[in-house]
Amino acid sequence: MAPQDYDVVDDPDEELLGAAMDEAPVQRRRVALRPVLVLLTGLALVATVFAMGTRDRHGHPSALMKANPGAVTSLAAQTESTCDQYPFLHTFKLLHNDFEGSGPFTSGGLRYEAKMEKPNESPEPVELHVTIAEGSTLHPGNIGPQGFHNVILTGSQFMSINIKEDSEVVLDFKITEPGKTTPINIDEVDFSFFDIDKHERGNAESVECSGYQSHLTYEGTELEITEKGLNHAEFKATVVGTGADNPNSPDDLTEAQLIRAVSFNFKPFRTAQVTFRNGPNTGGQTHGRRFDFIGMPSLKCAKGVDPDKIRTFMPTCCLLKVGPVNLLCAPANEKSWYHFMC
Repeated sequence: MAPQDYDVVDDPDEELLGAAMDEAPVQRRRVALRPVLVLLTGLALVATVFAMGTRDRHGHPSALMKANPGAVTSLAAQTESTCDQYPFLHTFKLLHNDFEGSGPFTSGGLRYEAKMEKPNESPEPVELHVTIAEGSTLHPGNIGPQGFHNVILTGSQFMSINIKEDSEVVLDFKITEPGKTTPINIDEVDFSFFDIDKHERGNAESVECSGYQSHLTYEGTELEITEKGLNHAEFKATVVGTGADNPNSPDDLTEAQLIRAVSFNFKPFRTAQVTFRNGPNTGGQTHGRRFDFIGMPSLKCAKGVDPDKIRTFMPTCCLLKVGPVNLLCAPANEKSWYHFMC
């Protein structure tokens, strides 16, 4: 930047010093009083703002009244990912893929090399197995390979499955020790599913899951949610999307991407069953659909998340549940024999 010329202005204080000597005591008193007046004015302003700001126009406590040091930290955290504060299933290599070709497939699956990462603990080497459930069939779509979504070209960290229009596939998820097939118990893990949208000719995507402890969506979600039982729900697209609005990173999401996503929290996790559906089109060209997912609680922690907009639903069972009265309740997957009402 080029240097700028500034006009030289005489210092007013120099003019005061040049005044008659008999005015000097008065000027000194004014200078001495100036800091006190500034302090009193500042205190009055703070008091006025606080009095006006403790309630909003609806009579509710304002943001100022609710402010605390933790809130400042929370606001700062919204500009960066905080996902390392949560358990994270880090899948980084596709070890085996049974879904090469046009299919259909009635068995087999994908096997990923992974690490179960927990805060302040050493990563645990594991494998994730995603296999076709008994009695289901996978009809591959026409939009790329199975396993990872263009991981070499885009650096995307999403696992992915693509399926043909007007079809569905039920998949079993399990985590094992390396080289093993028996599922192991994991204290806690989340699976997040992204970009649940539809094509302009139909082909609405939906994700159905069961066995979780709670599910998370984002304020203003575009997903149609259908509860199908305890810890069991379907999340269906209602809005048309394009490739231009797809996320590339699970820990950096826009609000448009957050309202098309859902996270399932498993606590503990042993196995889960997930159904991917691609609805029929309304004529013309057919459209396969890709489903992207990851073992991270992205709706809790990704850059761009506003904690106040997270919506968590946890099914509960109670000894008594009548209207607003809920007595002796527990999460549905932790209920005891006396939790009759779910």
